[in-house]
Amino acid sequence: MFKKPIMASSLAATTKVPPYSVHSEKVLLGSMLREPGIVKDVKKIISDGDVFFRPEHGRLYDAMIKASRKRRSLDTESLIAAAAAPGALDNVGAADQLRELVDVAEDPANALQHAKVIAEKARMRRLIDAISDTLNDAYHSPDGFDAILSRAHQRLDTLDNSAR
Repeated sequence: MFKKPIMASSLAATTKVPPYSVHSEKVLLGSMLREPGIVKDVKKIISDGDVFFRPEHGRLYDAMIKASRKRRSLDTESLIAAAAAPGALDNVGAADQLRELVDVAEDPANALQHAKVIAEKARMRRLIDAISDTLNDAYHSPDGFDAILSRAHQRLDTLDNSAR
């Protein structure tokens, strides 16, 4: 039986870096620090810090969201205090990182666009994971085509439903 060789592009795809935008993450977080009034609108786009590519950015985002839940009137000082909380900026250099974030902050309207970019990149990473799991399933599962295809549909349906 003829076996199709693995294509070079298939091998290259396994070593590619998933989609992300550290710039958008920094701009968004800095904009939130500079203009706390946008936090409410950002939360409508990004539910939690898991969507950030850099874990420390996700921890910082979660700390700022937590601070926003505790205070009715959010200000820059309360967000900076939340950002400086233990665990929020571990391994980053808290003071320097916060200064850098505030320095790259943009107009709040642009910050919301960056939030959309971050959310979209996270959705793409989840899609890549679902497809990778399906490929792995197809290569290694003893199940037949229909079972593998059914699981692929379930993965994609879950991904589609989580985007709504």
